[in-house]
Amino acid sequence: MNQSIQGRWQTRPLLVRILICLAVVAATGTAGVYLHEGQQAKLRAFGSRLAEVNNEVAGLKAELSRRQQEATEAGASQSPVQGRASLAAHGREPLLPREHFSALLDDLMRLAQQDGIQVISISPGVLQDHGGYVELPINLQVQARFRNLGEYLHQVQQLRQVVLVGRVRAELTAVEQALLTVQMDTVSFVGKA
Repeated sequence: MNQSIQGRWQTRPLLVRILICLAVVAATGTAGVYLHEGQQAKLRAFGSRLAEVNNEVAGLKAELSRRQQEATEAGASQSPVQGRASLAAHGREPLLPREHFSALLDDLMRLAQQDGIQVISISPGVLQDHGGYVELPINLQVQARFRNLGEYLHQVQQLRQVVLVGRVRAELTAVEQALLTVQMDTVSFVGKA
C-alpha cells in the first residue's frame, strides 16, 4: 500500500506536489495559530482573575489593619473595667469561663462547615496569664474561596465570645477554583475563676 501511495506521489507533476505540500503546511500553521490564540485567551482570563483575587486580598488586609488599629485605640482609651462593660453592652462576653474553650473550638469548626470552608488544622496555643485573665491563642489553617473566607471572618467576629483575629496569611493554591490556603492567628480571652 505504501508503494502505491509513493508511486502515485512520484507520478504527479512537481508543481502539484509543491502545491499539496504548501496546502498541508498552511493548514498546519493555521491550526497552530488558532490553538495558540485560544491558549492566550485563557492566560489573559487567568491573569485578570488573579489580579481580582490579589485586589480582594489587599482589601481584606487593609480592613484587618483598620480594625486592629481601632481595637488598639479602643483598648488604650478604656480601662479594663470600661472595656468589659462596653463589650457587655454589645451582647458579647469579654471573658470566657474555662469550660467554654471546647465550645469555642466547636463554634469555629461549625462556622467553617456552614461557610463551605475546609479546616486543615485548628491548634490551640499555650495559655498566657495576664493577671485577671488568660489569653488563649488559636491558630487556624483553612482552605476556602475568597468570598467564603470573608463571610467566615465576619461570623467569627460576631460570636458571643470575644475572638480577635490577628495575623492572616493567605496563599492562592488552586487558581482555577480561586482557592486560598489561609493561616490565621486568633486570640480569645478567659477570666480567671
